[in-house]
Amino acid sequence: MPERYLGIKKATPLNKIDLDILLDYFKKYLCSNIITFTLEDETSVRINFIEDNFPHLIGLHKVNHLKRLKAGDINKNIISKKLSLADIMRDKKGFSEIKDRIQLFPTLDSLIKNASILLDFDPLKCKPFSKIEADFLIFSEEIKIIVYLAVRSVSEDKKFYDCYPVTFLVDKHSRFEDANFRKRIVQRITIDKKLK
Repeated sequence: MPERYLGIKKATPLNKIDLDILLDYFKKYLCSNIITFTLEDETSVRINFIEDNFPHLIGLHKVNHLKRLKAGDINKNIISKKLSLADIMRDKKGFSEIKDRIQLFPTLDSLIKNASILLDFDPLKCKPFSKIEADFLIFSEEIKIIVYLAVRSVSEDKKFYDCYPVTFLVDKHSRFEDANFRKRIVQRITIDKKLK
């Protein structure tokens, strides 16, 4: 059933979001692959997703009763159905901050497969200043609303960046688009299965 989130390019209604299936989608279609973006200057940006990225990417760290839990514990609670979307919605303030992220998270597969631009992220160019610790924002013009996957590099090589995901962003107010970041054109996207 996680296939139902493949190819999504717009917000998914909340009544169609099941956290356990969304986590399964993340594990099956993102964590099982290594994604490499080759840019116009032949620079490579490789992303490695792991299961523990899931809670932070969809914003669960902003939900009051989940702030002290580790990612693995949150995932276990989702899998065992001890944590559902209804539980998250009870924290009205926390949920209001992540509602768009949850509804647009199913676009992540489409964002990656159709990425057209990587932005060199600089938090100092954001107005207001951003606390996001990322090197790149990945963007696709195929998604109906502006969403980015922010990634951070763990390598020093300027021609090959080995990255992990930091956050998934919904940019309703063009905060990042207007920041005048250096744009890099994606020439090729390679998706390779991870070796087990």
